[in-house]
Amino acid sequence: MSIAMTGLVVTLLLTTAMELIDRLFFPRPVDRRSHWPRPALACGLILGAGAMGAIGPGGRGSVESGPSLLWLVIAAIPVFAAGLKTDYTRPATRRHFWATILGAVVLVIGGFGIPHLGVPGMGTVFLGTFGMLALTVAWTFIVVGILELCSLLPLLSGFIAILIGLSVWLPIDVRVTYSGLALSGCLVGGLLGHALGQLLKAESRSPEKADALVLGFFCAAATLTTFLKSVTLAGVILPFAVITIIVILVGMRSFERSLLLRASPRE
Repeated sequence: MSIAMTGLVVTLLLTTAMELIDRLFFPRPVDRRSHWPRPALACGLILGAGAMGAIGPGGRGSVESGPSLLWLVIAAIPVFAAGLKTDYTRPATRRHFWATILGAVVLVIGGFGIPHLGVPGMGTVFLGTFGMLALTVAWTFIVVGILELCSLLPLLSGFIAILIGLSVWLPIDVRVTYSGLALSGCLVGGLLGHALGQLLKAESRSPEKADALVLGFFCAAATLTTFLKSVTLAGVILPFAVITIIVILVGMRSFERSLLLRASPRE
């Protein structure tokens, strides 16, 4: 667990530093209505994963190395770029779609793929190269999409990511590898650093689109290197996604009613 704690501390410090650098060296726009993207969480996660990938397992012979986190950093670049472009311009679903697919393909090249499935009654079914690529891309796209949807409620998306990050400490079936342990620590450390940075800056703001996409992408990668996909989907992500959809629909309904009340003529 020292690997996960190292990833947590490194990413926490880097994300907090990114938040403080943003506050100290980048002035705010004069017009408060203008949007100025500051994806400190995404930068902290990418830098933290890069640092842990550069450190590597070292002499920890008892722990399997797993895929290199440097591949995750490379794969996250198009996702981060797509989110940053959206933050500066208008949302584009197609841009996010292709960036996520490109990132997932790079993950497969780097060894983060799903090579086989456990099918009840059939045992382990090996997918082959094409099947592994297709399933990994689909899985990554689903996780990123759900986390992006949940980002409309920042506390909810953060809670899901922390649950995924804490998987190595939970009493469930996990794969203990260096990359999985380090990435789990990076997820928790990044979110704690993001919260600490905003506390130190005495401000609270919703995450940028780049933050939401990179966080979802890192969660997908973490599930590929740690615990079972069925546990992730059924026990963590889907319940919170359903809650998010219900809350959003209720909020939209309330907003529509408020507009109707304002538009109604006064007697």
